[in-house]
Formats: sequence, C-alpha cells, structure tokens
Amino acid sequence: MKYQTHRHRHRILGLVAVLVVLALAVGAWRLFITKGGQVESVEEQEAGQITGRPSPRFVSSRTLTFGGLYLGGKVDESAKKSTQRTTFPFKSLETFNRNGYDAWLSGVECSIAENATETGNRVCDKSYLDNMKEWFDVSFLGNDYTDDLGVDGFNMTKEYLSGTSIQHLGSFDPNSLGDMCDIVSLPARYTLNDSSFKEANMPIALCSVNLNGTIPKDLFIDTIQKYSEILPTWVYAHNSSETTELDSLSHRSFVDAGASVVLGNHPAMPLVESYKGKLIVHSLGSFIGTGEGGRLGLGLSMEIEAKLDQSVLLWTRLAPECSTLGDSCIETAAYQGLVLPKYSYKFDVMALQVNDDLTIEKGSEQATETLKNMIGWAETTESLAY
Repeated sequence: MKYQTHRHRHRILGLVAVLVVLALAVGAWRLFITKGGQVESVEEQEAGQITGRPSPRFVSSRTLTFGGLYLGGKVDESAKKSTQRTTFPFKSLETFNRNGYDAWLSGVECSIAENATETGNRVCDKSYLDNMKEWFDVSFLGNDYTDDLGVDGFNMTKEYLSGTSIQHLGSFDPNSLGDMCDIVSLPARYTLNDSSFKEANMPIALCSVNLNGTIPKDLFIDTIQKYSEILPTWVYAHNSSETTELDSLSHRSFVDAGASVVLGNHPAMPLVESYKGKLIVHSLGSFIGTGEGGRLGLGLSMEIEAKLDQSVLLWTRLAPECSTLGDSCIETAAYQGLVLPKYSYKFDVMALQVNDDLTIEKGSEQATETLKNMIGWAETTESLAY
C-alpha cells in the first residue's frame, strides 16, 4: 500500500492542485456574481490600495441637452422623400460627437402615434423611436404639444416611450404635479486610481415644467424643493409663447427652491444667467423641427462629478432602480439613509446650425464663439458656484 501511494504520489498531488484551482475559480466567480459588476465598498477600496487592485475614486457623467424635438411636419415630409426615412432627422447629429457624451436629453414636442397621418395636429410617427433611442436617453414631456391627440394620445406616447430605453417625465397638464418630477439614472463612469474607467450610473432629479398653465407657481416650488432635498435637481421649463418674455422670475424661483440648473425651453433666442451662483438657461432656442426661419439654438454640455464616499457609492448602485416612472427609488434611498450628494459641474455651450430641411448639425467654431459673445457666456460662468 505504501508503495502504491508513493508510486502515484505525483498523480495525487496533481489532482489536489487541480481541485484547489477549481475551488479558487468557483470562489472568484461567486464573488463576481455577488458583486453584480459593481465596485467594491469603501472599505474594500482601501484594501485595494494595499493589494494593488484598481479602485474607484470618482463617478462622473457628461450630458448634452437640447431644446424641443418635433419629428413631424416638414421634417417628416423631407424624411419621406429621402431614402433614409427613419434615420433622416438624426443624420447630422454625429457632428456633435455622440460618443463623447454619456447621455443626451431633449424635450419631445408632439404626440407619438402608430401612423402619424393626422393633419392639423403636432404628431410624431412611432417609427422614428428605434433610431431616436440610439441618440437620446431622457425626454421631457411637459409642454403644450404632447396632448394634441388628447389624454389617450398622451398615454400612448408614454407607453411607446416606455417600450424603449428612453426615460421620460412630465405632462401636458400643468396641474399634474405627480408627473412633473422624477429621479432618473444617467449613464456614467467610475474613474479608478490607475486612470482607467468602469461603467456606472448616476442618479439625478429632473423636473419637466409646463409654464403655460394656470397652476400656482407655489405648487411648482414645493415639488421642486422636495426633490432638491434628496438629489441635485435640474428643471426643464417649457413656454411656447411667441413673446419675448422669458419667465425669468419663474426660473429664478426654481433656483430659490433648490434647483441646481434651470433649462428654459423657449422659442426665443438663447439667453443665460447666473443667479445665486446657479446656471439658468432662459432659452435653449430651436432644435429638430422647431427651427423654421433659421432660429438660433444651442446645445448645453454639462459634466457632473462626485467624489466617492459611502453614500455616493450607494446612490450609484441604486441609480438603475430609478429609471422607470412609479419606481420605489425615493423610498429605498430613505431606507438606506442616503444623503444629498454633492456634484461638481463643468459647463460649455455650442451653436446649432439649422439646415434647409430642418435637420440640425453642430455649428462652426466661429458660430459658437459668436454665440458665446452674444450671451455673455464667459461672464456668466465666472460667477457660477457649485
């Protein structure tokens, strides 16, 4: 027996080695599944410094926001005449370098229908959504145009958007406060201490406000304040009036309520302001389908960043659960004891060029410099405090 054991010792040792390797592999796989692709806790990050593993230090998301988007009317007419059809309205958007941003945001200024054959209504054909979702992550619905097919049409618009990856919020009904604000999940990235990156998500509170109604502004304020106590909050405020009045008092009141950024979706020329150290874009100007007559518009680039502490880390892990309407994101955050995270901001603007077929492309560097000088961009950004 001793001879047999000695004779086969190398085989036994080899088998033991294989079993050890398999056990380690299974343990590593279980750890990976348990992590769910997420980064380690703050305590594990400190351990990572000792073991040499890359560990996350910051989380950030770079977004680009435009004014209203209307894929009907003359845009749809031009698309039907082209060989591109459903890709036509978006054909020039790559001039904005989509891959350089984590998320794009815009207002949708129409009802979405299966076959947009209705005349006299502001309707967008559902067939555009498959291409639209490749460009846009968030749509704001708080405007006068999403009800052009009535309440049923608006509900169908939300249903169609829910069938895509596009997060959406807001209502044509300015009295519908329950739909006005929501927490969304922005695609983001962790920056690790070896300068590499890892996919992440960042939560942000968004409000889509229709200023054309008669609802008392105090009710807007109360809702915005509620969200701004939980997360940094951006307000996208629509006014379809053709007058030059830009509702500056309303926009400022949103900052007073705690909004970090206010984005006015107004058909007038772009106008910006620093109010109490916060950025207000009183008018984003024109975008796809809304730029007839060569109206000037701008794209607003915002990069938000947060240093990772335990609460920020938990917020990023919770963010994917905040991407649908009616979710339990707020309740879960309260249960976990999450506190208001502090985001730093970097802003920039770029000019938009409206083509004859109403498609949009990025303006030239000279056009962007002209735009910045016209709106006093340098002076505005110098007085911002985040």
